[in-house]
Amino acid sequence: MIMPEVAYDYSDSAVIVTGASSGIGKVTAEQFAEDGASVAICSRAQDRIGPIAEAINDSDGPGAALAFECNVTDRDSVQSFVDETVDNFGEVDVLVNNVGTGLFQPFNNLSPDEWQTILDVNMTGTYNMT
Repeated sequence: MIMPEVAYDYSDSAVIVTGASSGIGKVTAEQFAEDGASVAICSRAQDRIGPIAEAINDSDGPGAALAFECNVTDRDSVQSFVDETVDNFGEVDVLVNNVGTGLFQPFNNLSPDEWQTILDVNMTGTYNMT
């Protein structure tokens, strides 16, 4: 089956992408910006997310990006991130809850603290952002 190429116009949209310093989040943010969106991206480390925003802003695409350090497990950090996004873009039209973590080992080797970290990032972080 051949999938048709679909073009979207996000030129008037403000998008948040969490966990955008690499992988799926990075590519998602780049694509939204390529489609015209203003993209607020976050990671726990500014030095990891800043270069992603710079690359988006330096590209020939019509969108723009702002990078924020944000720990999605911390409600105050999330609120600051969202407030800054709204201050810069006026609203949030799309949320991509991409951030996630996993510990790549057999389940029965996970400590209770490691399990709690997975729940905090993957579930509570999604709740906090939403």
